[in-house]
Amino acid sequence: GERGAGGEDEAARKGGALSGCTLSEAHGTPHLYLLWASTGALGITGLPFLLSGQFMVNDVFGGAALPASVIAATAVAFPGMVGGANMAGRLVWGPVSDRLGRGATFGAFGVLSVPALLSLPLATSMVHAEPETALALFKAASLTAVAVFAGAPRHTHGLPRRSYRARARPGHGSGTARARLGHGSGRQADAS
Repeated sequence: GERGAGGEDEAARKGGALSGCTLSEAHGTPHLYLLWASTGALGITGLPFLLSGQFMVNDVFGGAALPASVIAATAVAFPGMVGGANMAGRLVWGPVSDRLGRGATFGAFGVLSVPALLSLPLATSMVHAEPETALALFKAASLTAVAVFAGAPRHTHGLPRRSYRARARPGHGSGTARARLGHGSGRQADAS
């Protein structure tokens, strides 16, 4: 990339800690490992609800003092609610990240998902004493976890292309991405 007056890489100044790094340089920073850890943690939080949320509702609330029709309706509707939270997370987190930045957005993921996941044992312990509150808390916490989980791919997609790109050679910093990849000049050929 272009070097600024202070000698720092322009891409690294604009894009964050991993922008402009080669893969071997990124392995020497804690940022790469934090990115992988947070992505793994987000995956662990959302997948159980996507895969078996309907069964969780039946298992946790099946013996509660709620009418069977309420439990059955919630269990049937839960996959749709999970899908809606997944879609909402994918649509919301992109603009949020544009405004806050990737690092702050991953911080927001933690601020939202950790309390949501910690409230799930509370919800399950309240099933017999306050079943309506427990069911509402379970739905809110699990759907929050899924919405946060859905935002993670929006922020990790494209990282290898942007963050671990090869260093630009002098005289090769302009043109389209196709030209930088060596597929032509990047300009449309004249018809003549």
